[in-house]
Amino acid sequence: MNFKTCGKEHNAVSGSSYVNTKLFDKLAIGQGRLLMGQCESVRPILREMVALMSIPLIQGTLRYAYKIDKMSGADKEKGEGAIFAAAIVPRVYHCNSADGDTIMKNMKIGASSTSFAEVKTAFEKNYACMKITCEEVGGLWFSAENKYYQDAGPCGATGGKTEVR
Repeated sequence: MNFKTCGKEHNAVSGSSYVNTKLFDKLAIGQGRLLMGQCESVRPILREMVALMSIPLIQGTLRYAYKIDKMSGADKEKGEGAIFAAAIVPRVYHCNSADGDTIMKNMKIGASSTSFAEVKTAFEKNYACMKITCEEVGGLWFSAENKYYQDAGPCGATGGKTEVR
């Protein structure tokens, strides 16, 4: 709901999470192949699942980066943001170590400051490497006003589908 990525088209604020729906599809496919003894054909499916599981970690990091930077988030927000970042930064670092460092510099416990824009840009530059898209991550949704928070919309939001793979 926080990123308007519910539903099959990952563009709703209610219903099942797009990531969860896709993960269950991949699990069923993988299970079927394993039961048929096609073990090697499951590896690409596993990689797709890892990519999908990255999305909520990115969303959590972005959400708390926004709260810290734009809403004067306190220790709770800083702690939660640091945990999300610690879980996803190794994957970003694999793609681009400088971007991983940027995210950690902004989100680690004891960070001197947090720039939502820097964190968001560092993630977005690595979506292709992480095999995810802007639409799958979505943008930080402000339900009360039925719009994205300022400067927190999905990357490349121009109305069409923005592939970054």
